Amino acid sequence: MRVKMGNYGTVNRKVTHKKKKAYLKMVHSRKEPITIVHESGIFIECNQAAADLFETTISGLCGINPSELSPPSQPQLNLESGLAVETTLRKIFASKEKKYDFDWLHLTTKREEFWVHIWGTPMIFCDQLCLQCIYQKIPNPLEDSKVEPLEMSNRLVNIDLSQDSQVTSDRQSTTSYNAVMTNEEDEELTANFEHSIEGIKDFVRSFENSKNGKENC
Repeated sequence: MRVKMGNYGTVNRKVTHKKKKAYLKMVHSRKEPITIVHESGIFIECNQAAADLFETTISGLCGINPSELSPPSQPQLNLESGLAVETTLRKIFASKEKKYDFDWLHLTTKREEFWVHIWGTPMIFCDQLCLQCIYQKIPNPLEDSKVEPLEMSNRLVNIDLSQDSQVTSDRQSTTSYNAVMTNEEDEELTANFEHSIEGIKDFVRSFENSKNGKENC
């Protein structure tokens, strides 16, 4: 379902109050760090992996601004962190893109710096404009050194063959993949593939067939 929110363009992902429980169950089952950031710039939901990333608890992370767990400025943006949060969210919500990815310099609660790559998906969460964020630790992207490619087990993989498709790799194995996809009616399909990315492509095709009224493999 495509939802228009004032001057913010169009958002494809919607989680209603009725589907909140099922959605959060999926979020909390994931091994990837996931947060939900409100348009005001506050963490309103997260899973245990995200809490562990910041060396805090779920309740300790929710209710604060990402800038509170960031250094004074973001060197990659040359902006003060509080302004960088505001600017980034405003830019994302004003755009018509479905997904975004960007680097961010964060701090743990022990004030230790670490870089993350963030995949963001704009969404309507219980009638509120939000950004779903998936995190991955990375080396300092500003260092002028060769960085080895990330293992598939630690990498988010996007296959844009359906309107809201998203595929994530299983952190526990380089040859096992979990696919989580959402169609226009906000129905989720999941599957696991043990051998290759070709299995994911087959699942995408079956997902497309199910949306067209064909039998789902």
